[in-house]
Amino acid sequence: MARKDYPFPPDTAPTVDATDEEAAAYEQTIVRVLSEWIGQVGRDGAHGHSGVLLSVGLKGSRPNTEIAFHYRSHAGGEYDAYWPLWDDESLIVPAIGDLTPFYESPNSLASIIVANWADGSIQGNDDPYWAAVRRQEQAMADWRAAFPEALAALPTHDPEATDDERRAAWEEWARRYPEAAERRAEAWRSVEDFLE
Repeated sequence: MARKDYPFPPDTAPTVDATDEEAAAYEQTIVRVLSEWIGQVGRDGAHGHSGVLLSVGLKGSRPNTEIAFHYRSHAGGEYDAYWPLWDDESLIVPAIGDLTPFYESPNSLASIIVANWADGSIQGNDDPYWAAVRRQEQAMADWRAAFPEALAALPTHDPEATDDERRAAWEEWARRYPEAAERRAEAWRSVEDFLE
């Protein structure tokens, strides 16, 4: 990821006492590294659990600077999500010695952000896709609470079983627990089915 013309060295960790000029260069470098990543992974954006990341930028100023993520949701529409840069949780305090506390380097932070984008940890507060995910999760939890006996009897995955044997095990379970099977099919629908 490293190139020579970044405003801040991409593999260098800024310390907590970085100057405003260093901090601004650090912020711009993170945005550049992430923007380049988006451009490398696909011409239509970077796919993740929230949708397709289209662009990144900065919002606010230190100590309240956030990375702003603009993305197209799986639910349709475009939304923004934010990641704080200078919060105490991001500060790394060395366990030994009298080293100055520091933040992740731009490349390291970009890797963390990429992983969080992929798994859906970065999401817009007003994105209806995530409201649908919560409704789906609640439906599944309600099913588990309503049918504990059927839950305990769910067929386990046997890697040695054939497809026919697996299918027969599920059919037998559905025969023994018809209401649970019907309600399970309703709860385990796709997230899109829970959009309002």
